Amino acid sequence: TSKHPDLPIFFLTSHSELSNKVMGFSAGADDYITKPFLPLELKARIESRLKKEAFRKQSADILKWNEITINKSKQEVTILLENELQLIDLTALEFKILTYFADRVGDVIPRDKVLDDIWGRDVHVYSRSVDTHISKLRKKLGPVSHIIESVHGAGYKFCPNT
Repeated sequence: TSKHPDLPIFFLTSHSELSNKVMGFSAGADDYITKPFLPLELKARIESRLKKEAFRKQSADILKWNEITINKSKQEVTILLENELQLIDLTALEFKILTYFADRVGDVIPRDKVLDDIWGRDVHVYSRSVDTHISKLRKKLGPVSHIIESVHGAGYKFCPNT
């Protein structure tokens, strides 16, 4: 399950005692089906689980606040500008930085951590280049640029209106 954490696990067994069911769920089962069962029931349970997982995954791909929406799977960012949604054109790096912050709402993130997490530890980039990229990102965000706050002497934090 560590390689595929989203993969549903079903127990199909003849053990119908409560203790066996509890052990199965404790071991990580998503569903526990005892024999005899009809194939139609198994199909319905699997389809239901897969629908829930697809919805959960889709929900995780879209981050939404009052003034900004980030669609990770489409790599699209829209902002609310004068009561209308406007698509913002970001570079791949700008999108990566924005989603990095959006996944850590309210956390103060030091410049060096942003460097390590975005560019990697093996890449030697001047630490002030983070400031340059964030400045460019803020310009593109225009009226909602306030969502990326500078925290004097500490780093940056993402603070959208909820």
